[in-house]
Amino acid sequence: KPTAHDHLLEIGFGGGNLIKQLTTQGLPNQFTGLELSTEAVRLCKKQYHPLITQGRVTLHTANTTTLPFKPGQFNKICSINALYFWPNPIAVLKECRRVLSPNGTLYICYNTKDLLDMYGFSRIGLRGYSVSQIETLFSESGFNNIQTTSARSLRNGSFYCSYGFAS
Repeated sequence: KPTAHDHLLEIGFGGGNLIKQLTTQGLPNQFTGLELSTEAVRLCKKQYHPLITQGRVTLHTANTTTLPFKPGQFNKICSINALYFWPNPIAVLKECRRVLSPNGTLYICYNTKDLLDMYGFSRIGLRGYSVSQIETLFSESGFNNIQTTSARSLRNGSFYCSYGFAS
């Protein structure tokens, strides 16, 4: 769970659900979002204008394989249901490691390939992964102490969150 002192980057913020959820709790003090969709960025900039004006939220349009941030800029990075769209997940995870501070944490939350296949999302181009594949991606990208937790929701069934620490 984020704290007020975290500098958090969310990759693929989409409609801004996590921005809303965390900032209404006053967490974190600095939230940065990155999104490929210019329309999503435009809508969220409008919706979160007061927080942007206060300097608590910053939103960027950019590609995930070349993050427009300094090395070590964030202590936490998260991505929820976005990795399905990444053409080169190893490159994205290596970029995440680059912009994380030492011992910073990357969290990736997702549904497995089995669920995507069951609902037909693979047929429309979403790339699914098993838990072991995600953990291997973390390892190959230089993360350590990799763990995965799971939970279940009525709406989406089982989902997973894998996380690892930058060295």
